[in-house]
Amino acid sequence: MSELTQSYLKECLHYCPETGVFTWRERPVNHFKSETARKAWNTRYSGKKCGTAHSSCRTFYSFIAINSKRYYAHRLAWLYQYGEFPKNHIDHIDGDGINNKINNLRDVTCSENRRNTRLPTNNSSGVKGVTWRKNDKKWQAQLKINGKNHHLGCFSTIEEAAAAREFAELKFGFTHNI
Repeated sequence: MSELTQSYLKECLHYCPETGVFTWRERPVNHFKSETARKAWNTRYSGKKCGTAHSSCRTFYSFIAINSKRYYAHRLAWLYQYGEFPKNHIDHIDGDGINNKINNLRDVTCSENRRNTRLPTNNSSGVKGVTWRKNDKKWQAQLKINGKNHHLGCFSTIEEAAAAREFAELKFGFTHNI
């Protein structure tokens, strides 16, 4: 099988869009080399929840293997619901890579997907996009859009810098994930 299709996926899995949970269906004999292999597989897996969580860039994502090929569960949810794989990246709106409810997923560009990243671990101000400029003794606010840094200004207080950053995030469609 070269490309996984929606119809084949639906023969293998059941997906609940309200919960985001996948379960194995009882699979037909044409998915296996023999009737014995089919019976053994269905006895072991049919009706059971599927997916394995793995960490990637501080976020956990669920993977499901179909015919020895691993797929992100969120990409399978998209295929299951819409009949095709997403054109771009799948963004988990709430920032939870395990939450594969269809209303939590959106097909976005890489740049759009980066707009709702978490606070970097090396951030010392506690506010995303705000840094202390030692030489000026001011707080600088900045924002990265399409790979380009945008300087939002330097401010006397961290609150002013954070407000400038928040205003720019709203203007450019960023979402908040901590």
